[in-house]
Amino acid sequence: MSAIQNTLLGLVVVAALGAPAYTQTSPSSPYGLPKSYDGVTLYYPDTGRTVAGHVNDGDMKMAMQHAKPMNGPVMVILSGGQAYIVEDMSGTAPDGTAMPDYFDKGTTKH
Repeated sequence: MSAIQNTLLGLVVVAALGAPAYTQTSPSSPYGLPKSYDGVTLYYPDTGRTVAGHVNDGDMKMAMQHAKPMNGPVMVILSGGQAYIVEDMSGTAPDGTAMPDYFDKGTTKH
């Protein structure tokens, strides 16, 4: 996985986990999460270290030059010190439900 993909993966992981702590929730979000979160997150799969927060406009502009948009939802899998991303969640789960719904219901909330 390239450095850019790792960085994007880190953004997804910690933004997904940390967004409620940083922002107000939006009643229009089906998961009670904000519609938008502007910030950066780095995740280091080998150590589990995360760094998350807001950056100044210049740093955000620099980061965005290396970023690519992702259509969501996406799933990030952390296993054995490696990080993996599932960008296509359009399939169905074994019980016939949409993959995002299946994993949203089946994961332990922290």
